[in-house]
Amino acid sequence: MLVWDFTVDAPEMMKRQMFEILCGTLAQEKKNKSLLPRLFGLRIFYDFCCKESIEDIEQMGMEQAQRFSETHQNSSTAGIVEYCRRSLFLQSEETPWEAPVWYLERFHLQPERNDPANPVKKISFLEVTNKRNRAILQKYFRYSLGITNLS
Repeated sequence: MLVWDFTVDAPEMMKRQMFEILCGTLAQEKKNKSLLPRLFGLRIFYDFCCKESIEDIEQMGMEQAQRFSETHQNSSTAGIVEYCRRSLFLQSEETPWEAPVWYLERFHLQPERNDPANPVKKISFLEVTNKRNRAILQKYFRYSLGITNLS
């Protein structure tokens, strides 16, 4: 059943994020065959987030993502956490620099800054569990992405 109960007692931010993901999914995949399985996966993920009281999908830790993957192993939920993170990162008005995973397609880097033989699609800071170290590493990468090819 594809019904999302947004009145359920769950963190407001997570519900808003899920609504944003749903709207983006419906807009992008209207006539795509993968729409129905994607919606089923999102519905299962939404239930999981409600049960686990996840406040922010974008800030969801590795442990929670692994717990979801272990408890929901089917084709409709495969890669759904990644899909949600990517959607939120790309749809946000301003770059969410505090996000634990950055998707490089948002930055529109010049072609000469990309290696076509081994393209980097995302930068993940999930493995850095110390918050201070993560913030320092993110500042360094933010600087690295901002420099021009003349530097």
